[in-house]
Amino acid sequence: MNATHKYRIRVTSTAAVRSGLAVAEGIEPSIAFSAPPEFKGQAGHWTPEHFFVAAVASCFVSTFSGMAFNSNFEFFSLELETEGIVAQDQAGWHFREVILHPRLTIARAEQQGLGNAMNPTGHQERWHVPGPEPRNHKGGHLPSYAQIAFRNILFATDFSSTTGLALPFAVEIARRSGATIHAVHVVQPDIYPLVPPSEWHKMAQEEKEFREEKRNQLEEELQGLPHEFLFAAGNVWQNIANIIEEKNIDLLILGTHGRTGMGKVVWGSVAEKIFRQAKCPVLTVSPGVSSKTTHAAAAELNRILYATDFSLESPAVARYAVCLAKEHRAELILMHSIQNPEPSQVDSAYDTLRDVVPASAGLEFKPRCIVELGTPEDAILGVAARLDADLIVLGVRSAHGHAVAITHFTRSIAYRVVTQATCPVLTVRG
Repeated sequence: MNATHKYRIRVTSTAAVRSGLAVAEGIEPSIAFSAPPEFKGQAGHWTPEHFFVAAVASCFVSTFSGMAFNSNFEFFSLELETEGIVAQDQAGWHFREVILHPRLTIARAEQQGLGNAMNPTGHQERWHVPGPEPRNHKGGHLPSYAQIAFRNILFATDFSSTTGLALPFAVEIARRSGATIHAVHVVQPDIYPLVPPSEWHKMAQEEKEFREEKRNQLEEELQGLPHEFLFAAGNVWQNIANIIEEKNIDLLILGTHGRTGMGKVVWGSVAEKIFRQAKCPVLTVSPGVSSKTTHAAAAELNRILYATDFSLESPAVARYAVCLAKEHRAELILMHSIQNPEPSQVDSAYDTLRDVVPASAGLEFKPRCIVELGTPEDAILGVAARLDADLIVLGVRSAHGHAVAITHFTRSIAYRVVTQATCPVLTVRG
């Protein structure tokens, strides 16, 4: 249903002067205004031209503040100097342009209470981003990147060897960011169709002992880290969704293809729901990552591959790729795939990729831009393997509404990337 809002203004004036009084319904005080002195108005008053420029500036500030609030992006202040230029041509006088000069003061992660572990000295500082604000190739505004840190990590496991591949990544990320690990195992009713009913109790008891043994092993791995164990029963996705909400989870980590519980169904409808509905980023570790699952390897990200389709959701996803590259002093690889392109499309894609990371991002290495020809899944997997990427970052759209794909990739493409990649894949909902 479309919503409608009304804003009423009453203006009074006399024919003798080019001035008047503007009153907004229910708002005090009223504002006296006049035509500009250049147009035979009175000096020292607001003018219609001032109102127009103020409308542009206030819309910019309120929209930015709303987006920052919805994205949990904290900033100290936003100052905006705005200049409107009125010019005359054959058609008369009109606004030629409105120029905005924002000055945004943001905080490092420690000032937002996110990263004392990353800043043991407790030193605080502010970053000032002077205007005018940079724009990307398509005319959108480039974001400012604050540090990313995770407070609550949900590690979902069925206690299999394959899902255990994800554990070193959970441990190392938690150590780096000072996060709490919430380990969850979802128990589903077991049915043994090929076993006589008289053996069911014995097998259930063996399953229980197996889970207890694996929990003790996991306890050893998590020693020295804040953690808790959560045993749930029933629907896998619903339990995960509830825990994400209740524990304020900001990163979900899971492995693929397991023996029991979650492993039985995680790549069915549950996987689809996790990608499209999880309110936090999801780090997936497939069996192909086995060569990188030592704690030492998990602690180092040397090359991060960010695949983008330049959609409206892309900046929110790029923020994670850029911040992780900065934190790990890693090389950031920006890529876009095109099938059967015109030469101008390739050039335009390179221009857009170069605009993804602002010069003020402070990366250790200059980002590498790649426009790969071919299908998205082949391009992503090929570049990741060729350059030995340690992490792939993909965007995710909400399951609500008609947008159901991972960026411009269909679910089948995303499925193939996540399950066949030889490095972990971070999916972020834009």
